[in-house]
Amino acid sequence: QAEIENALRRGSNVEGSKLRIWKIYQLQPDRKLRAKALAKEYAPYGPGGSSHTYLDGSSGWLDHDSKGLTFEHYPDHQKVLLRWDRVEKYIDLMIQSDRYLSDKERRAIDFPLELNAASAAEYTALKAQHPDTLVGFEAGGNFMFYGEDAAKVAKVLNSALFTRETALGEVQVTGFPPILWARKSKELWSAGNDVYLAGLNKDGTHHQTKHLHKEDYLPIGSIINMDGRKFRIDGVDFDKGKVSLQDMALADLRMPIFREEPLSVVRELYEQQDEALDAAPEKAVD
Repeated sequence: QAEIENALRRGSNVEGSKLRIWKIYQLQPDRKLRAKALAKEYAPYGPGGSSHTYLDGSSGWLDHDSKGLTFEHYPDHQKVLLRWDRVEKYIDLMIQSDRYLSDKERRAIDFPLELNAASAAEYTALKAQHPDTLVGFEAGGNFMFYGEDAAKVAKVLNSALFTRETALGEVQVTGFPPILWARKSKELWSAGNDVYLAGLNKDGTHHQTKHLHKEDYLPIGSIINMDGRKFRIDGVDFDKGKVSLQDMALADLRMPIFREEPLSVVRELYEQQDEALDAAPEKAVD
């Protein structure tokens, strides 16, 4: 694994490849499409290769073609193929554990902040209205999060966290492109956060794009169907990823029986019931 990570940290032979690869992971959630993008990044003009130095100082060759990366070791010419889907998984793990970009490369990532004094005042007022909410503020082509919000968002989304000098002072920042707002805000919401996204107007002011309340993710008291029985949502523990459910049939018999189920499972059932209700035809009123 160490040898593979050592090779992947070099990026491809094309200038600026590592930052482009990093951006692929920020913008593309589909793993198969990521793998295809990596193949194109490493071999934009077809098969190729370059000399490679292993961690023990020995030499070899690194080939890249439509199949993946092939490691060849000298002098025995032993070859190992790492297919693009495996390359994608390795880089994903490296990015999530902060082992892909160097400190210098992280500093080179440009988040265009464009937060002037007026925008900073608007953001500060908005944050004061929603002190316990993750506030994403559109600036410079991204929904930006600042300070403690940025640290929380980066942890949930596995996004890069930077320290930048802004009109708010020197603060931690992270963010994501507006085209990803629906998916990213739902990820933050599903982790038990209130989320407020403020989109940019043409005149430079901001409007509410989305406001999500964590209590709406799985409302207490809602009834879901599971295993042919009805259950009432009694409590939600986002930290543990668990939901406490009360069996309604036994509750009617005054037997308060509870069970715990994974949060993701209960949320999926809740969404399915909502979709079924939306799809149900309305009854005609006589």
